[in-house]
Amino acid sequence: MGQYETCVVDSQCNAPPDGYRNANNSYYNWGAADRRDHPINAVTWDEANAYCAWTGGRLPTEWEWEWAARGRGLARVYPWGDTPEPNCNVAVMFESGLGNGCGVDHSDVVGSKSPAGDSLDGVQDMAGNVVEWTDSFDSGTSGLRGGSWSVFLTDAFRADYRNFNDPSSRFNTVGFRCARSAP
Repeated sequence: MGQYETCVVDSQCNAPPDGYRNANNSYYNWGAADRRDHPINAVTWDEANAYCAWTGGRLPTEWEWEWAARGRGLARVYPWGDTPEPNCNVAVMFESGLGNGCGVDHSDVVGSKSPAGDSLDGVQDMAGNVVEWTDSFDSGTSGLRGGSWSVFLTDAFRADYRNFNDPSSRFNTVGFRCARSAP
C-alpha cells in the first residue's frame, strides 16, 4: 500500500475515497498507518492500470497471470503446487476455526506466506490476501484472479479459477499486481 501512496503523492494515482477507511470498517488498507506493507485494496481496474503505467508496467493478462500461477507449463493446481489444499500456511484466507484473514479479519503483509505459498518462480500471494485485477479475455468486464483474505471456497485459490466484475467496482478484497513485457 505504501508504494501506491507514493503514486498518489506524485499525482499519478487516485486515492480510494475517504469513505473506504473509517472507524467502522477496518477492511480497507488505505489510510491505515499499520498496513503500509499490505496490498492496496478498494481500487478500480482503471486505478490499478494507472499505477502499473506509473511504474513502467501494466496489468497482466489473464493468460499471463494463470501461466505464472500454474508454474509455466506444469499446470499446477495451486500456485504452490498440487497440494496441500488451501490453508493458512500457504494463503491469507478464511479458514474454519480462525476466520477471515487467518484470524486477523483483513489482509496481511505482502509475502507473509512466503515461501510456502509461492509460485514455482517465487511469486508471492498469487492465491490469497487480495483477488487481483487482470486484463480480461472477455470485453466489457475485467478479470479477477486468486482468492482473498475473506474467501472460504477453495476453488477460488486454484490457478485456473476465473471471476469477473465491472472495471469501476471497488471491493475490500480486490487489489492487483503489475507485469512487464520482456525486452
